[in-house]
Amino acid sequence: MATSATAAAPLTPAQLDAYLARISFPRELHPANRVDLLGQLLAHHLNTVPFESISIHYNPAQPPLLDLSPEGLFDKIVTRKRGGYCVEVNQLFRDLLRTLGFSVIPVSARVSHSAAGNHDGGFLGFSHMAILVDIDNERYVVDVGFGPDVSPVPLKLVFPARQPTFGPGPVHDDLTETTSVAEYDGVSPQRFKIEYRKLKDHTDPRQRAWVVSGRRTPEGEFYDNYAFNDFECFPQDYGVMNWSSNIGPQSFFVRTVIAQRFLSEQELAKEDTTAPYVHAETTGRTGSLELAGTIALAGTALRRRVHGVDETIATFSTEAERVALLAKYFGIVLTKAEQDGIRSRPTELVPKADATA
Repeated sequence: MATSATAAAPLTPAQLDAYLARISFPRELHPANRVDLLGQLLAHHLNTVPFESISIHYNPAQPPLLDLSPEGLFDKIVTRKRGGYCVEVNQLFRDLLRTLGFSVIPVSARVSHSAAGNHDGGFLGFSHMAILVDIDNERYVVDVGFGPDVSPVPLKLVFPARQPTFGPGPVHDDLTETTSVAEYDGVSPQRFKIEYRKLKDHTDPRQRAWVVSGRRTPEGEFYDNYAFNDFECFPQDYGVMNWSSNIGPQSFFVRTVIAQRFLSEQELAKEDTTAPYVHAETTGRTGSLELAGTIALAGTALRRRVHGVDETIATFSTEAERVALLAKYFGIVLTKAEQDGIRSRPTELVPKADATA
């Protein structure tokens, strides 16, 4: 057995076992069916590894540029049991999939304006990462880094009957058959859709992109989440995205302290979602994990949504309260140096008496 990582198997055997223990999904619980395995790896990861921006804010480094090296990501997410934003968690999840023998293509995506509540059909520049996985001549997209609006199941790309023809000269194609759409259930009552279609900003009528959208309720509308194409992105591409996400003043992650993870039916059955990591590692659960909702800390509140029902669990107004909630509900334990790292940042919670002094 190989003892060092390779391009085909980025994780060593010891690292693979540690990662699978981190998400409470050891190899003896893995189903033989590859699509089922992909879905369960996705579910277990979303249940145990938070989507979070904590290291951007609770960081003594100036500027707080996050480490995207394979060693740094493994140490942060597996060894120290933290999470990360899309480029962090998806890069490590990509390495997990490759080590388990999946054929993967990392891609970049444009986040929809709808993510900020502006439903004008437009998209931002490339700022998100997703993963394409090929299984038995079918292609799926998976993502562990889009917060509560990420699909908890692999989305199969349904290719259109025809592809637009590219080249010089006039467009002769009948483009009516060059689009496609498919829908999938998420965490009830959520539903997701993936389409191959033209974007509002495309100027060439032959251009197409894959668009992932979702709706939270049966009566709600589908709103675009992000759009991508199937060209492979390199680590240096994500390095550029990392800079803008960590440093750019308009970045959602720079402006927002957030931590979020998915809840499982198993947790809810025990009526205990306050210690997810201990719970996940000691229940002896089977390989099949069913997700039931999400829990998120943002602004000055901790909220939970289970089967479409929203509930505020706690509100807070001080750094001590926020730090305690991060530890209690997400397993994120900050050192003294990390806690001091948020001092004087715009996102620091300052008691009113101190703020007016």
